[in-house]
Amino acid sequence: MVESNKEDLTCPVIISSLDDIADWEARFNDYGYTEDQKRYVRAAHAKMEEWIAVNEKDDWKRGTDKKGLTVDGRQSSRDLSMMRCSTLMPFLPEDIFLTLCDGTLRQEYDPNIEITKNLEKLAANTYATYQKAKRIALVISPRDFVIITYFHKHENGDIRIIAFSVDSLAHLLPESKDIVRGELHLAGWHL
Repeated sequence: MVESNKEDLTCPVIISSLDDIADWEARFNDYGYTEDQKRYVRAAHAKMEEWIAVNEKDDWKRGTDKKGLTVDGRQSSRDLSMMRCSTLMPFLPEDIFLTLCDGTLRQEYDPNIEITKNLEKLAANTYATYQKAKRIALVISPRDFVIITYFHKHENGDIRIIAFSVDSLAHLLPESKDIVRGELHLAGWHL
């Protein structure tokens, strides 16, 4: 048994590993997680279930299918536009995972992102992340987000990553008057 969760909460600049956790309740007890940490992980699990359920719905409408990239769309229960894309990539899921979780690489494949960084490790596989999008032309102000990023590796080797906003993390990086603080309802990747 670990005496404290200190070693479990070291926040790396670059996420380089994925803990394989089958029993979170045992993890909570073994590592002495606080009630806040348990709340963040349980919220992430609920969002993961929501993301899986949304993706399994059969009301997605095919948008485009070009060069092996398929884009589908639908309206959410909150009447928000949703999009999902799928493609085959010639990389291992672990390599894609490491690229997605490395904020220093984000600007290389997404030119609209100015900053992505981990602010705090909330629990194993669970991070408070900051992301700032660039100003688009002169009409759209830059946006920033303080989100939970959570990832899980399944027994079959699949990796799922989700991200979503929670108000209780906003204190980690206070809002700036020149940037619009955005809310990310739910985003995810299935590798």
